[in-house]
Amino acid sequence: MGGVPTMLRCAALTLLAALALSGCTVLGPGEPAADNDSGCGDCAAETEALRAELDQLPGLSELEMVEYGSEDTLERSPTLTVQARVTDAEAGTVHEGIVEAAWRSDLDPLDVVIVVTQDAAGEIVNEQYVFRTDAERYTRKYGPRPVS
Repeated sequence: MGGVPTMLRCAALTLLAALALSGCTVLGPGEPAADNDSGCGDCAAETEALRAELDQLPGLSELEMVEYGSEDTLERSPTLTVQARVTDAEAGTVHEGIVEAAWRSDLDPLDVVIVVTQDAAGEIVNEQYVFRTDAERYTRKYGPRPVS
């Protein structure tokens, strides 16, 4: 991770450690989808399909991580986390594309989407989108989810 600010490196390591303990699906660039035995069915295939779609987003220079965790406990909801580097495009535009793709994806259940982007100047934008409580708003914006 040469050249990545310490804060981003620490955040990435924290996320990876949490994934190792939670049974989430993590797909790095070019990694094949593996069977996920965490109880979320065929989420590895859905995560890989979403990764392929996100790779095509304009303004995205590198998709560093796409992870899905299907845990549904008091402390954690089914969550998708995406970490990416963006080009000169405004991070908000890339975030919007990621959120729309996640909403239209077959990941189910999906309550929260966390998007972390870093631009060429090193500025980090970290946003959380809560589908669980804002489902009506996202349905009006993007249409119904393909899964219930």
